[in-house]
Amino acid sequence: MAEIDKTLNQAPQGEELLPEEMEAPIEVEVTDEEEVVEELPSQDNFSENLAEIIEEPTLAQLSNDLRSQYSVDVTSREDGEKSYIKG
Repeated sequence: MAEIDKTLNQAPQGEELLPEEMEAPIEVEVTDEEEVVEELPSQDNFSENLAEIIEEPTLAQLSNDLRSQYSVDVTSREDGEKSYIKG
């Protein structure tokens, strides 16, 4: 195997790590302490029907999104399917 003489990119020169005092501290701000967290369904029954757990407006939005994406997918495949059928 041939040896590589040059690298494509030169290694950075100087300090490899920033000094600790130059690192910016991470700040976390809590804006709403009474945030409602939706409880997850119990994991006792993994095959539980999600449609019985998810709220109706969310299910309706999911249904609309899936139908729309399916229609777009079918439309995008029409030319390819016609070519396949014609041979």
